Amino acid sequence: MKTNIYLSGSFTKKVKTSFLAKISVLLLFFLIVACNQVSSKELPLGLRKASILYQNQEYAEAANAAIDYLRYHNEDLDALTIAGIASFHTSKYEDSYKYLSEAVRKDPNNPVLREYIKLLSEHFYLAQSGQAKFSLKDFISEEDETYRYLAYDSLSDEEKNFLLRKELFAPILPDLPPQQTTQDISEAILPHFSEKLLKESDNTEKDKIQKTSQGTPDLTQSEKHLSDEGAVFSLALRAYETGKYEQANLLFSQLNKASPKNDAYFLYLARSEFHMKHYKRLVLLLMPIINDDSKLEKFSLEERDELKHMMKAATQEF
Repeated sequence: MKTNIYLSGSFTKKVKTSFLAKISVLLLFFLIVACNQVSSKELPLGLRKASILYQNQEYAEAANAAIDYLRYHNEDLDALTIAGIASFHTSKYEDSYKYLSEAVRKDPNNPVLREYIKLLSEHFYLAQSGQAKFSLKDFISEEDETYRYLAYDSLSDEEKNFLLRKELFAPILPDLPPQQTTQDISEAILPHFSEKLLKESDNTEKDKIQKTSQGTPDLTQSEKHLSDEGAVFSLALRAYETGKYEQANLLFSQLNKASPKNDAYFLYLARSEFHMKHYKRLVLLLMPIINDDSKLEKFSLEERDELKHMMKAATQEF
């Protein structure tokens, strides 16, 4: 027996609507997948603009471009990073903290982001204690060297430390190709030493110090193979030899972080801590080496005696 089934118009309409809805969802899904594939290959235009401005050290414009991008993509880690760091280098510390704290929440193990949060904490501490009475932006842009010298000389030790670290820790975005992934921006930001400080050590001075380090028998073998960080090492060594132990300490600290297996950086870092009478920090620095024969034997006999002497003196003072 043949049975005819008649569908009402409303039911047919519902079936068609349901079918179209499923098709729409599938199309949307494939569109999202396609967009993700494109975004993983090419940098979004707004973010690309911000990164180029940052590379050109146009920090104010870079911050504005990144902030504009965040209006539509408020969870983007790279935009938060650029906005935060660029704001920091225009002395807009409140804005910097706003964006960087959000970036650190998304990427808590990023050493660069953590360093900037640390610098911001130092600034806010100085401001609360009434010591942050200087404008870093105006100070750095001041062309009168006499004024710069007198202004710097009038700063407290904490202010000098903060100013120097801010100047040293100026990361730069590499020249990313258009096909670079967005995640690579935050991963590619690394500490580097600003051109201003590196220019202080001209080519003549660099050659002089490098030749001296190659010919001095007291230097370790690792000190004779520093071509990759030669400019920074020259600047750090000059600061140490001229008694600028605080500046030398900051430089060798960064070098030691970048190349922890280089004994020369560690040795000069310890020496600068000793000269600055930072005995507690020196004890904490030397303890893992002194208590481990395998690490200690990497140094020469004279260097071992020196490290033990510094450890003994620091322990007595501490």
